[in-house]
Amino acid sequence: MSRREAGKALPGALGLAALAVAFAVGWSFRSGASVSDWARIEVWKAALDAFRLRPWLGWGPDGFEDAFKLLRSDLFVSLLGSTRYQAYAHNDLLHVRSGVGLLGAAAYAWLLAAVCLAARRVLQTGDRGLAAALLAGLLALWVNLAINPVALEVLVLAAVCAGLLASSSASSEARPPSRGVLAVLACLAAFSLYHASVLVRADAAYKRGAKAQAAGDFAAAKADIARARRAAPCEFSYLQGEVNAIGDWINATHDVPERLALLALADADAAAALACHPRQSMSHYIAAYSARMHAELGFKDRLAEAALEFDKALALDPKFEPLLAARRDVSRLLSDGKPSP
Repeated sequence: MSRREAGKALPGALGLAALAVAFAVGWSFRSGASVSDWARIEVWKAALDAFRLRPWLGWGPDGFEDAFKLLRSDLFVSLLGSTRYQAYAHNDLLHVRSGVGLLGAAAYAWLLAAVCLAARRVLQTGDRGLAAALLAGLLALWVNLAINPVALEVLVLAAVCAGLLASSSASSEARPPSRGVLAVLACLAAFSLYHASVLVRADAAYKRGAKAQAAGDFAAAKADIARARRAAPCEFSYLQGEVNAIGDWINATHDVPERLALLALADADAAAALACHPRQSMSHYIAAYSARMHAELGFKDRLAEAALEFDKALALDPKFEPLLAARRDVSRLLSDGKPSP
């Protein structure tokens, strides 16, 4: 397609895009819109607020959920409840801006532009059929990303499609990579595959442990969850799962040294959670839960620590009802322990 032809087609394409946006907005505000439609708008508002608070570097590549806990509106809670969280902003541009700020958004814009330019070169000089198919799939994905998240596998496939577009548009006279570059890439691939296998084994061990825990086989659960924790010491779901299981393990034994060892394990998990994930409210929740378990077994001086950790968790997630209920319970226990006036 020549520049003149592209110029003639551009107004029509922009018009179709405008109609699609108008239709999407109108559909969102249609009569009888579902609860999820209205909740999605509240998620977008929270993403904008997150970007305003940290415009340059954002909340981190995987930090949207932390921002959302702090910024979700009363309307969202009334629609979906206080235990419903969002790990994705339901819009790729808003998610990128809130997660990695303006600098990350600029990198994302460069990526989109590079894909578009590669597609244009292939459509002009290369295999148009392949380019049209790849571009149609990527465009459909991008439209979906404006309102919904997708699975990681879909994003990996999209990266492969974008790579095919880029390679098809490259000049046939381009120099192949040197042996040194290929060696570095091979080392990186081997390193990635090794650590991926470690994480796969850890996840398999944790799932076996969770299954054993549900069946009441606490000895097998302890062993498998411990294997998962050793392989991935900062994986939050393993930390949270082990601390939750410890309560059952303590109730299943009357041996004092074993109970003390389990309490020490809960403290170790709490310390790991706070060290690995200091900005997550659930890290402080784990620390508070550990202190509360100590208090229930006679270490009453840990109640004040539990209250402090619950307060830190509430500062990061002020509308989580189970957290509020736990804090009220600790307050009651603290008041019961005080002498009457």
